[in-house]
Amino acid sequence: MRVTFAFFLLLLSTNAAAQQRGLGLYAGVSVGNFQLEEDHGPLSVEVEASPVDEIIGSTAPTISGRLDDSQLSLKVYGGWNISRNLGVEVSYGRANELTSTYTEQVGDVTVSANLSTNIDIGSARVMGYLPFGVGALFGGLGYFNAKTSSTQNVGLVVSGLGSVQSPVSLGGSATDNGPTAIVGFQWSLPILTLRADYELVDMNAGRAATLSAGVILGF
Repeated sequence: MRVTFAFFLLLLSTNAAAQQRGLGLYAGVSVGNFQLEEDHGPLSVEVEASPVDEIIGSTAPTISGRLDDSQLSLKVYGGWNISRNLGVEVSYGRANELTSTYTEQVGDVTVSANLSTNIDIGSARVMGYLPFGVGALFGGLGYFNAKTSSTQNVGLVVSGLGSVQSPVSLGGSATDNGPTAIVGFQWSLPILTLRADYELVDMNAGRAATLSAGVILGF
């Protein structure tokens, strides 16, 4: 038992020393502000009611839109600092209810759509560190994969007739991937490390960025 306890203490002291040198495995969690700018559309609106077809003809109205919103986000991450200057990291982040409203006039028909989007982003990157007294500046380059889940509430109004169709909910999802970059600062304390970072994601139809702060625990 004494031998086991002594080995456990030795392991802890070795790991603590490694963490002080900026080495070893780590895991962290951050909260922040997620900003998404993305072009959509055109969004097609299919009109099924025959009175509406007679009024606007066979061409269904379409609207083009742009999602530009920010929401609170959560990110968890972990990695391995191979040396004081080099490491690898993976992360997963999520933001909910990014919203935007589109309106377009098509002849006598006013088309409106409210778009609500949730996004999940996973990434892997190579990290570089510039250590100094109480912490380090860092930057990383990598690759991301994202999934967006959206709901569109679409409605039609015809001049002189009012609403001719109750709002219709349309759901869908899409995936995206590409390069990602991160820069930030971390401050080492005796038990944990504080971290602030800015992450940029290059999406196909726009871009996403997260400014977040969190804590890291070493293993």
